[in-house]
Amino acid sequence: GQSQSTYRTYNFGYNLSGDLLYQHKFKKPRRTLAIDIASTVNDKKGNSSLTSINKFAETTDSTILDQQATFYNNSYTVSGSITYTEPVGKTGMIQLNYNPSNTWNTSDKETNNLDTAARTYSLLDTTLTNKFNNIYMTHRGGVSYRFSNSKINMMVGVNAQYAMLSGQEVYPVSFSTNKNFFNVLPSAMFTYRFSTTSTLRLFYRTSTSPPSITQLQNVIDNSNPLLLSTGNPELKQAYSHSVVIRYSLTNRQKAQSFFAFAGATYTQQYVGSNTIIARHDTMLESSVVLHAGSQLSQPVNLDGSLNVNSFFTYAFPIDKIKCNMNLNAGATYQRTPSLINSLQNLSNTYNINGGFVLGSNISEKIDFTISYSGSYNIVKNSLQTSSNNNYFNHTAGVNFNWMFYMGYVFNTSIQNTY
Repeated sequence: GQSQSTYRTYNFGYNLSGDLLYQHKFKKPRRTLAIDIASTVNDKKGNSSLTSINKFAETTDSTILDQQATFYNNSYTVSGSITYTEPVGKTGMIQLNYNPSNTWNTSDKETNNLDTAARTYSLLDTTLTNKFNNIYMTHRGGVSYRFSNSKINMMVGVNAQYAMLSGQEVYPVSFSTNKNFFNVLPSAMFTYRFSTTSTLRLFYRTSTSPPSITQLQNVIDNSNPLLLSTGNPELKQAYSHSVVIRYSLTNRQKAQSFFAFAGATYTQQYVGSNTIIARHDTMLESSVVLHAGSQLSQPVNLDGSLNVNSFFTYAFPIDKIKCNMNLNAGATYQRTPSLINSLQNLSNTYNINGGFVLGSNISEKIDFTISYSGSYNIVKNSLQTSSNNNYFNHTAGVNFNWMFYMGYVFNTSIQNTY
């Protein structure tokens, strides 16, 4: 198919947040109480216009879309935490915590088609208009044990979390969904100080994330007529396990530092996509036609999402030329599951990267930076092999500043991207 479209949009929004914290220390050392209350407001509204001329595979006729839309999205969150600590022995401590949170989301989108007789946008498009309300409430409470001395600082803990996801579609059809989730969320942390300049840290965390209001909306977005998208009211929350290891080493006398990082995240019930590629014109449930050659994408829960990444940097001075050198390198691996015509596709992305930054330390009047970064990428798909790809890219740059006379500055920069 072919599509020639003009799409314009105007957005306006603001974010507001506030936090109130109360802390109290009892007479007994390390016995404390902390109460925190926070709130966040995220408000966005705008309008858009779409004019599109489309030709599809099974017909020589063109279809014309000429429509305008207004939309409003609002999110309001109130959360709190109560934390109590009690000493255990000389070096241990028990911590009790309770964290409630409530988020209200509202989405309102109205789409009107052009009335050619009246020359006004007054024909309501019910398939592309919707009003949706969403509430996500969590109650999390747990206990952890902390231990520390001159060499070791460790923590093990577990939280129980109850979450309620409630959604209601007001228009174009009346529809409501209520989901309850219960999860056990363990966590652990271990820090070992080899010396005052060398430290090793290990972290393990679990977390959940609910589907967004857009992902839950069962309404079709046709801003790109060849790539339609819709939501899924049956989505579940994602559950992630994360492991991180960090090592740092500094030598202040020689002005040297070394930092290494490695981490991995595995996600259950990952919110991926199910893409339907139409072989023939197909009527969707909302009376929208999915033309042959076009695609419809819908979010679905899938297992198998994995993200592994590593990074290291080494910084040291070069006294002979009065410069500081920073070397960096890393590698990443990402496995992303998806469905294509209801068949599973695993997209595997491998990346190796490296570079350096050479900065001057000659004088207060002369400053220059020479930098380079390059990365090699390999993309392999188990099903959609036509999307496999290998590619290399790099960016090299030079920046130079010279304050040569009475505050006058000469500045130049060069950058090459390949």
